[in-house]
Amino acid sequence: MKVIILLFSFYLLVSCTSQPLDVRYYNLYTANKPVDFIAKEKLETIILLPIMVADYLKPTNLVIQLDKHQLYYSPTNMWAEDLSSDFHKALIQDLNNNSHYNFRSKKSVAANTAKTHILIELEHFHSTGSSKAVVSGVYSIYNKKNHQGIINKGFYFELELVEDGFTHSVLQLRNLVTLTAKLVESDTSFLLK
Repeated sequence: MKVIILLFSFYLLVSCTSQPLDVRYYNLYTANKPVDFIAKEKLETIILLPIMVADYLKPTNLVIQLDKHQLYYSPTNMWAEDLSSDFHKALIQDLNNNSHYNFRSKKSVAANTAKTHILIELEHFHSTGSSKAVVSGVYSIYNKKNHQGIINKGFYFELELVEDGFTHSVLQLRNLVTLTAKLVESDTSFLLK
């Protein structure tokens, strides 16, 4: 009798287990034609410091802002790596695509001689319940030697989400990185000429 109860209990336990979650991972930085840094060595080097992200963006879950004060963290859609690092790599990639400058990270050897640094504070980077992808924050361009700011400027971009799902949302978020890069590069070119 005990054996039957144990088998029946085991059967109930096994039949009640749920399916594992189907977790999907996304990234902003993708393999691309490598930047010709030998050709870029002749250009002025500008260091993009590590991206500072708002605390609510630090978890790896993708975020949707449902209304003005409510956020939803997806349990099954995640960033493949730390958002700060991924955004940083994607931004440097975009900055170097069509720039007259050599944008590098703080870890590069060129960081020791670069006069100009850029710091970006990312305040918002998510999709919304009203079918938009949003990025906003503040960036500072300053001289390394005297830590004097050349510019301190806020930015905000949004793009419409015309398809459902996180894949399209991430694609639009990636496009927002490109828009941010164009703004930073434009201001850098204007200020340093």
